[in-house]
Amino acid sequence: MNSIQHIPGELFQGNKKLTVLHLSGNSLKDLPKQIFQDLIHLEELDLSNNALTEIQMGVFRGIYYLKLFY
Repeated sequence: MNSIQHIPGELFQGNKKLTVLHLSGNSLKDLPKQIFQDLIHLEELDLSNNALTEIQMGVFRGIYYLKLFY
């Protein structure tokens, strides 16, 4: 298990070619609203086994190619 608790909103800014992102097994409690806005080609996102209790409306806006979500 990792111990990432917070991710800055601009962390993935400009990563338009990223297709797979695994953030499982951390201690994430929330996600900044703009965290995924530049990940327009993201196909797989794994947020399983975190401490997420709420996901803000609009956090996945712009992710049109998402096929797998854990």
